[in-house]
Amino acid sequence: MAAWSPERQEASFELHYALVDYRPIGSAAARWSRGSEFGFGTRSTTLALPFRLTWTSDPTLRILDSKSFALSIVQTVRVGLALGPVEPEVGGGFSTLTADVFHGDFSFEMLSPRAVAGLWIHLGNLRLGVEGYGEYLWRWLGDTNYLLRGVAFELSVGGVHGADGNAAGSR
Repeated sequence: MAAWSPERQEASFELHYALVDYRPIGSAAARWSRGSEFGFGTRSTTLALPFRLTWTSDPTLRILDSKSFALSIVQTVRVGLALGPVEPEVGGGFSTLTADVFHGDFSFEMLSPRAVAGLWIHLGNLRLGVEGYGEYLWRWLGDTNYLLRGVAFELSVGGVHGADGNAAGSR
């Protein structure tokens, strides 16, 4: 069976919450500011045992402080291993489109790079995960770019599987 065949495909819906630290690029301050991030979206996975290739797309709201907000579409590609119920992943991606305001300084961004590493527990159609990430918020109109780092807690619920209706991991 080919790695990209429909029988190896799995689609799911995911939710995440992250604790986000941020600071302006070039800041000499040792302290990072703390905010939150909420997201939901889709996860598409191809399984060629023991490897997993995953693409995610999540509209994401960041509430960084009482005067700083960002709304992004975050897309990542990840590779991982299916080691029984444990699935480590690493990957990279972009906040492909972002609109934000930091203390009255409005901006619009595209293609802000992101790196991720995480660990999932896969239990049937349910996946629970924790992931760390770093992102360079490349602000096109604002005065200052920002470095973001976060720890996300994620829940993914499988919904649609390969052409035969079986979970991709059941082969």
